[in-house]
Amino acid sequence: MSPGKIRSVLVAVTFVVAASSVSAQYDYSHRKSTAKFNVKKPNTNVKAEQIRNHFGFGGAMNWYLHDTIAADPGCKQSYGDAFLKYFEFCTPENEMKWDYVYQDSDEKLDQVWWKADTILNFCERNDIKVRGHNLFWNEDTCWIPPWAWSLPTKDLFKEAMKERIDTAMNYGLGRVVHWDIINEIIHGYSSPGVGGAKPAYNDLTLVKYSGDSNIFEWILTEARKIDKKSKFTINDYGLEGSSADCNLYIDRCSPFKDKFDIIGMEGHFDNYPNNCSRDNLNARVKQLVDGLGREVWFTEVDWKFDIRQSPDKIEELMRTAFSNKNVGGIVMWTWVKRHMWRDDLTCYFVDSLMEETETGKRWRDVRSEWRTKISGKSDDKGDFTFEGYQGKYRVIMDEDTAIVYLHPRDSLEILKDFSDPNAIRPVTKVKPDPISVVLSGSTIRLTATPDESRSLFLSTYSISGKLISRIPLNFVNGMATVAKLPSGCHIFRIGTANKDIYTGMGVSLR
Repeated sequence: MSPGKIRSVLVAVTFVVAASSVSAQYDYSHRKSTAKFNVKKPNTNVKAEQIRNHFGFGGAMNWYLHDTIAADPGCKQSYGDAFLKYFEFCTPENEMKWDYVYQDSDEKLDQVWWKADTILNFCERNDIKVRGHNLFWNEDTCWIPPWAWSLPTKDLFKEAMKERIDTAMNYGLGRVVHWDIINEIIHGYSSPGVGGAKPAYNDLTLVKYSGDSNIFEWILTEARKIDKKSKFTINDYGLEGSSADCNLYIDRCSPFKDKFDIIGMEGHFDNYPNNCSRDNLNARVKQLVDGLGREVWFTEVDWKFDIRQSPDKIEELMRTAFSNKNVGGIVMWTWVKRHMWRDDLTCYFVDSLMEETETGKRWRDVRSEWRTKISGKSDDKGDFTFEGYQGKYRVIMDEDTAIVYLHPRDSLEILKDFSDPNAIRPVTKVKPDPISVVLSGSTIRLTATPDESRSLFLSTYSISGKLISRIPLNFVNGMATVAKLPSGCHIFRIGTANKDIYTGMGVSLR
């Protein structure tokens, strides 16, 4: 259904659409859904205003800037106000890292979490989703507390890792929706201070110091025991510009691809604008998704292009990501000029006085195209229907407000009802979609509603009924793949926490 073909009962339709021929070159139809609900009042004025996108528009946040920028003379706006103008997702830049909470100390001091609290509390107050960053950084020992990597035995180091998992995952439980579980799984240091090397697997920092060749799978397994809901990411740089790096990433992650949810393509584009092009990014995303069957996020975007290129490049990146059904979000890593991890970066949205740049303005202008605002009347049965971009909406009727969430595949969730209980409700049930689960090469075809497919698990039991394992299923384009199951005869079930959809018996996979 096109925006101009909303039901005739609607008297006014407003989509914010930029007069840009560029937009017409991209297809965003998969980002829209149809909402149909009943408000129990026929022929009543109803408004639906989108307040959050389903697609993730995010930025990094630094606790220190909360205290300094607001007090500085000459600043055009506070750091927090600027963040809210651009973003709906947040990645704490340093405040949740292992070395940071231990103050990068040679001694095992008390952990410092109040700085992360500053960020998470701000996000909770302002309806901002949080990506935990990061549980472990594999690239080098400089990202590990000195007291930990200097422990005398590998067993003690792994014990320190287990303590880190327990502490960090419990800290973020219910407060973060994503976790960068492993940062930079293909990279290492060729010598102290010289990064970017791609060492052999057994020379990777976490493998070498733990003495466990399966350390990454172990991390993911232990983290999932604590956090059953957040999406796990494996993050790395260089994927945006190198087919060879993508292949190495796929090779490293394939043994445990059923244990994580998101491919984190960091997107440090450096001074290579062609890497940020539509054709290149779509090719790299396809390569990664074909290899691992997981969605992609651009998790740490910045660059040092000619600053005159920056507005056009941010628009190209946004439109490429939003039009690609396998991309879930963009997180800008460097967006404030007065706080850049490299002085030569040019992608900032606000300058040193917190005044908006052309790049920041372009980001806001393009985003405004993907916000739906619509008004009209319910029909003679009280039904109201509209098509809009997926995400959270404020629905207003007779000066009363409800909050709904428009999910992909026309699924509508009521988050907050009108003051009259059950005043707003979806009119029709969402039809189940066909999905497939591939178990060691064998395909099982099922149907599930969108809500069910987001929370399906594969549970494996012994013949006597003892639970052996339980893993979440991650669907990309309707398909989830499980590389391996426990060996021997067993029973497996596919279903939600409360409902079994499929049961297989007597299966032996080795």
